[in-house]
Amino acid sequence: WKEYLWNLFENPEETQGGSIVCSVMVVSAIVSVIIGVLLQVPELDADRSLWIFFETLLTFIFLSEYSIRLYSCPSTKYLKYDFVLRVPNILDLVRKLINLFLYLLVFITRL
Repeated sequence: WKEYLWNLFENPEETQGGSIVCSVMVVSAIVSVIIGVLLQVPELDADRSLWIFFETLLTFIFLSEYSIRLYSCPSTKYLKYDFVLRVPNILDLVRKLINLFLYLLVFITRL
């Protein structure tokens, strides 16, 4: 089961499901960038809550993807640490946690 999940995310070309997951993640990343740009346009301030909601949703999707990859990483200690300590994974996790914190802060202050 873990090996299937690992291959689904790390080797998407090996399965049809991996291709679908890869496509969803690429589209999510593109939409996230577009929303980030739209949040900078002053004329769209009225819709800011909607954009932030979708960006928060995408952040949860990205955190879920990271968590699944971490969970399904081959189980020797070295490989888990290697996965966690890879610079791209550290940057991904920090960015996602900062985004999540900021968006949750915005939602809490608007309640």
